[in-house]
Amino acid sequence: MSLEIKPEVQVSLTAGSLRFDPSYSLTGLIVQASPHHDHETHERLLRETFGSTDWLWESSDEFRFSTTDRTLCGLTLHTPEHIPTDPKQVASWLDVPVTNGRLASETTRDFSVTPAKVKWVNDDGTFLICAYAEQAADQQATRLRVAQDLDLIFAQNRLVGWILESPILHVSGGPAQVEAETSRQLSLEYRQYSLAMSEPNISAIQDGDQLATQNFVTLLERMKSLPRDPRRDAMIASLTQFHSDWIAD
Repeated sequence: MSLEIKPEVQVSLTAGSLRFDPSYSLTGLIVQASPHHDHETHERLLRETFGSTDWLWESSDEFRFSTTDRTLCGLTLHTPEHIPTDPKQVASWLDVPVTNGRLASETTRDFSVTPAKVKWVNDDGTFLICAYAEQAADQQATRLRVAQDLDLIFAQNRLVGWILESPILHVSGGPAQVEAETSRQLSLEYRQYSLAMSEPNISAIQDGDQLATQNFVTLLERMKSLPRDPRRDAMIASLTQFHSDWIAD
């Protein structure tokens, strides 16, 4: 199958998958399935691979390919703050059957990938979906699982978005396996967290909207009453920082 990340970046589908489980940073707003874990290992990855790079002066999703066999060996994806006008378009991607596979680049040139523009979290918080355009493509989609719980979405063979399953469970610090009730509760709270930390709610609070501010404070206090969990703590830390920055005591 011939696909493209962007018109000038052609890729093909091959067997296998990334061997790194995704991690999700609420502070950095990134999803990462990559061998690097700090600045030094990131620099080594850049030296040993080719593709797109998130330079300081030009935000880009990272798609890194091996210089030996041209297969995808690392992903870093930015999570946007805006919610789509019509969530039904991106929600329909959840109905697309999953195909397991890996990408192989047909060239060795470097490129850039503008991060996704909109995000949506389903009602029970079990899927984070990000789209590269405000209006998601209506064409039949391909859902390619390149790592555990991480799918790339192609429409008319072009990259249009990505999906992370069980997003809050990929926030580092907690056990990989949790009880079903704990998973459900964390995911539901993540759904509310995501809405609170999205536009237009962020702007409403920054502009002094009393209802938006009160709802935010209520959410933060409710989360503090939940059973302790590193992922709950990560959401509380993010909300608390925003509260400190924008809401007067």
